[in-house]
Amino acid sequence: MSTPLITLYPSFYSRFACKAGDCVHSCCVQDWEIDIDDDTAALYQSMDGPLGEEIRQSMRKNEETYYWDMKDGKCPFLNKQGLCRIVLEKGEGALCDICAMHPRFFVCAGNFELAGTGLCCEKTVELLLEEKGPLVFVTDYPEEKASLASLLHALGYKADKKNLIFSPSISTICYEQLLSHYEKTEPINAAWTTSLLHMKTHVQKAADRVHQLLEEIPSSHLTRIYQYILYRGLEKAETYGLPAVMAYARESVDFILLATAFYGDFPEQVRLWSEQIEYDTENVDWLLSLLSGQ
Repeated sequence: MSTPLITLYPSFYSRFACKAGDCVHSCCVQDWEIDIDDDTAALYQSMDGPLGEEIRQSMRKNEETYYWDMKDGKCPFLNKQGLCRIVLEKGEGALCDICAMHPRFFVCAGNFELAGTGLCCEKTVELLLEEKGPLVFVTDYPEEKASLASLLHALGYKADKKNLIFSPSISTICYEQLLSHYEKTEPINAAWTTSLLHMKTHVQKAADRVHQLLEEIPSSHLTRIYQYILYRGLEKAETYGLPAVMAYARESVDFILLATAFYGDFPEQVRLWSEQIEYDTENVDWLLSLLSGQ
């Protein structure tokens, strides 16, 4: 008999709610290809009324699945207030799986299902930085809580607690190597490529800027971001090894700090990093393979 999975959630998970029309970086205007799962596609095919007809006119199909025909990079059902007309008229149950779940994630590591919400969502970053101290995880049973250290222990990994505290790498050599790694990732858009080139060209000035940032950004914020990236990356530890996943998380926060030194707005740089790196599994795997020597 297989052991049932224990689902862990970050302590802020229960407070997550989409900002909808108040979101500056709505996932409905990102020009992503949004697939429509088969069950929801069938629902849409049978939906009556003007909305049903409009939905069918906005659906396209390739060899594998239906998807939305985005209009100028925007979902055709986003109204002027930034709200979803499908939800307003039919309820959240009428959303396709991707729209209903995003930015939530559920990944497996050992006998644990690690749940959370992605850092590409500005609300996630806000909630993560609202709390102080190290990350705490809860289960479906409110009285049960776990730290990242106890989770690693339960997974059979040995990790010194000092390695769970973020410590920045501040030097021109480190930043040049970091940028060379990120230059080889697949860019999400031209702006990302331009940003990397600008940082690379002016990297000699970066160290002083980062030192100044470290006086402004609480160290607890940096550690929480580091631990959260590590937490989500634990599904990759069996393939690449825990040291590579920890190095990936540490390098990620170093990059976020570097980007903040150039462009400001630390929470936004967290979100941009996630959008570019964390939400492209090929980028994550490439960086992990590089750090693991595979």
